[in-house]
Amino acid sequence: MVKFSKVLYLGLGYYFAMKKLLLKIRRHWWLTKRVYKPLYLKLYLMFTILVNILLFAMAMWLHKRLSGELMVLHYNVDFGIDLVGKSLEIFLLPVFGAIVLIINFIFTIKTYNRKNFVFLSHLLPLSALTVNLLLILGFLSIYLINFR
Repeated sequence: MVKFSKVLYLGLGYYFAMKKLLLKIRRHWWLTKRVYKPLYLKLYLMFTILVNILLFAMAMWLHKRLSGELMVLHYNVDFGIDLVGKSLEIFLLPVFGAIVLIINFIFTIKTYNRKNFVFLSHLLPLSALTVNLLLILGFLSIYLINFR
């Protein structure tokens, strides 16, 4: 049986750890408040993150469905199958999408307040969303090559 003092000690430790984390978040809240104030940045970020989560879910689904260790990663109409790799390499596509998302949103944060870079602050998140949508098309082609 667990002693009450041990439960109290663990509970207080959790409480103080959460309190410390909240203080860190409050200290840097001005940055997040300033960055996500425009509605278009919130929408771009939300849709891009949802598409990237879908990419990771598709990669896990394809990896579970695969029976062997190897899978066809690329097919060319002229030459046929030209890239065969391990099944874990399917996770490189969503990681690439996440890297594009992070880099583009860092540049967006740096440029959206500047007067001459308003177009760029729309173009960068939209390009991250477009890259992730094109990666979904890549997953569909990998599915069709391997399972149809």
